[in-house]
Amino acid sequence: SQLVITASMVIDGASSGITISGGGATRVFEIKGTSEEIISVELKGLTIADGYAASDTESTYGAGIRAEFANIHLKDCTVSGNTVEHTPGITYVYAYGAGLYASSGTVTISGSTFAGNTATDGGGAIYVSGTIDITDSAVRGNAVTGSYACGGGIYFSSGTMTMDAVTVTGNAAEHEDFTKGGGLYLGGGDVQISDSTITANSAAAGGGIYSFYNNSVTISGTTISGNCAGLSDEGNGFGGGIYSWGDALALHRTLVQGNSCNGVKAQGAGIYITYDSSVSVTNSAIVGNTALVSTNDGDGACGGGVYVYYSTMTISSATIAGNVADSGAGLYAYGLSASKPTSITFYNTIAAVNTAPSGEASDIGLKNAKYVSFAGDSLMTSYRGLGDVENLISYNPAKPLFTDAAAGDYSLSAGSQAVDVGNNDYVYYADGHVIENDLSGNPRVRGVVVDLGAYEYQNGSTPALAPPENVMVTGYGVNRHQVSWSAVSGAESYLLQWSTDQSNWTEVVSDFTDTVVSGLDYGAQVYYRVKAVGAGSADSDYSDLVDRNVCPMDINGDGDITGGDRALMVAAWLSEEGDDNWDPSCDINGDGDITGADRAFMSANWLKEAGDDDLVYPYVLADQIFAEEPFESAPLDDDFWNVDFDMF
Repeated sequence: SQLVITASMVIDGASSGITISGGGATRVFEIKGTSEEIISVELKGLTIADGYAASDTESTYGAGIRAEFANIHLKDCTVSGNTVEHTPGITYVYAYGAGLYASSGTVTISGSTFAGNTATDGGGAIYVSGTIDITDSAVRGNAVTGSYACGGGIYFSSGTMTMDAVTVTGNAAEHEDFTKGGGLYLGGGDVQISDSTITANSAAAGGGIYSFYNNSVTISGTTISGNCAGLSDEGNGFGGGIYSWGDALALHRTLVQGNSCNGVKAQGAGIYITYDSSVSVTNSAIVGNTALVSTNDGDGACGGGVYVYYSTMTISSATIAGNVADSGAGLYAYGLSASKPTSITFYNTIAAVNTAPSGEASDIGLKNAKYVSFAGDSLMTSYRGLGDVENLISYNPAKPLFTDAAAGDYSLSAGSQAVDVGNNDYVYYADGHVIENDLSGNPRVRGVVVDLGAYEYQNGSTPALAPPENVMVTGYGVNRHQVSWSAVSGAESYLLQWSTDQSNWTEVVSDFTDTVVSGLDYGAQVYYRVKAVGAGSADSDYSDLVDRNVCPMDINGDGDITGGDRALMVAAWLSEEGDDNWDPSCDINGDGDITGADRAFMSANWLKEAGDDDLVYPYVLADQIFAEEPFESAPLDDDFWNVDFDMF
């Protein structure tokens, strides 16, 4: 049964390797104080795993930890594989916070990881109502699965939330209906996010972040990249990176790059802003985001970079470039009515080099233009309908602008037409303090006059980082690859790009020297390259390309399924994730252990080659494994069986 804590205490498992498991049958911890006596509980160095809580008759909360009227501190803990659920279709019964559910208290999380937790309705990893502070932690690969699920990683209901140096990656609100907040769902309160990475998360709306009504959200020094809104061609996708409904949202020194949205309607691949939000974007870049539609009904793919509906937005020292949509690829503004207009103000900004395949309004697009107003000073764009903006500078495609936009580098090149043409009266954040450094951390006003955009040209005086070396790509089970490389001195993060055609690249930002790329197509040859990113130094060049076929049965990556693959599986046989001999490349079906199911896929494909049309692959759906495709194991010749299979 669950472990119940009703008094203040510390459970110190530091350096002990203790795992406390619910065995897939029960909640692990229930921590209960009272409204009269709030208790304090600190958990150190523990792994809290495989908790389970479910009910179809009443709401269920917290499978790893359920805490009420308690102040909780998790330090250097791992919370993984916990599940809170109810049967699909049950109404007015909810299942929240698989890893941690906390209300009526404070939560402090430091140096901890939440991974592989699943909830039906909200908070795949964490659901909190109250005060939460998360630092130096990771929220990875968690999910919510219900029809209107919210917060694949974190569901913040109300109160105060701070996040610093947190990685939120690979989380999903994965049901085909209108799910919200693949990485984060913010339900109402004061939110501060700093120096964090929010990447490769997915939901129908708000792939990275969904912020709903009456939030005050400040995001600074953060990368929001590779997130996706829209889970099927039949649905809609709104806000690949960020979705803001009725909020006060501020972005400072933030990169919104490589996010996407898709579906019948696809709007705001970088940022979607709606319903009387008040938004400021300062010293930030919204670049390389893409809105795609399956069926364009005339109001389909709008706002590759930003979609603004019935809201107010101020954009200062920002770059909006390299975004793609059918209309308003850089920014799409929609005024609802005279009483509900849209107002946008630009200062020292670039909105150029965006692409509308339809040819309609590549940089800025409008709907109900009479209810949209523009103001500000110093804007470079190809759009001409901005008469109220002072110092409106027409982008000239014949002149230099960015260093290498095609490769995702939107810093200013030598001789850039954006250098020294801004207005120094507007080198300020929304709170009034001076912008001292650009998005890369370099001095903001290098010469006499400020440059346009998120990056200040540094006169070529900043040395570039060395490119990463020893880039390797290995299998990681099912349709995933792991890419690793050597650390680069001076690098603060790394930008990984992958492609199947070496033309269209998907980007993922990593704070580490490895990352797992998920959701790949079986049989595809995938190419990878990576560069180092640092403050005070120019980004490195990209590494040499490495490639690998998406074939989990080819364990050693030599292109065929033979004895070399078998030998690696034998060495890792019967191991589980976390064991000393665990090898994720041998976990062919991705279920966390190396057993007969993995061997069966190898046997069914024995002596075949990666990329063959008749290969039998593990079955995956929405990047989560549900079952294996039925198949008959292929007959094996003596070469396969030339090993002592008692080891199996």
